[in-house]
Amino acid sequence: MDRRQILLDLRNKGKLKGLKPAFVLMKQDLGGIYTGGTGDYIMTYRDGILYFQRLSFFFHILKPKEDLQYKMGMFTEYYIETKNVTKIIYLYRRDGKYLKIHYMYGTKDTYASEDNIARILKELEALGIKQTDNSNYVGDPDEEGTDDSREESN
Repeated sequence: MDRRQILLDLRNKGKLKGLKPAFVLMKQDLGGIYTGGTGDYIMTYRDGILYFQRLSFFFHILKPKEDLQYKMGMFTEYYIETKNVTKIIYLYRRDGKYLKIHYMYGTKDTYASEDNIARILKELEALGIKQTDNSNYVGDPDEEGTDDSREESN
């Protein structure tokens, strides 16, 4: 079953908590907000809350006991990092902690998720959560970050 069919089935059954559904992957990281294990989720947005509904790995059915939600008022800015086949959204809080959301892009199967994520990001910007550039990017300590020597030469 493809992703569009999974979303259509969940929509028709009234199982989605929010609007603008997108397939995302959450991984445990050093951001300090998400502490669960690696898992597939459907991310949706409604009334200032991001909902993450956990999907089982093989059968793509919802696992409500593992659902998450985050109020957008806790975040101040976001950054999007582009990799080969994935993009990563970092949602930052004032205290430096962040939520890291992975999603695939660039294929026919991922177009709907990409479009809905773009719509969600517009909603976040309307709430005052602004996109930051790479110079403010913190990221994981084991990944490439900001080059401090570059800032000194300006």
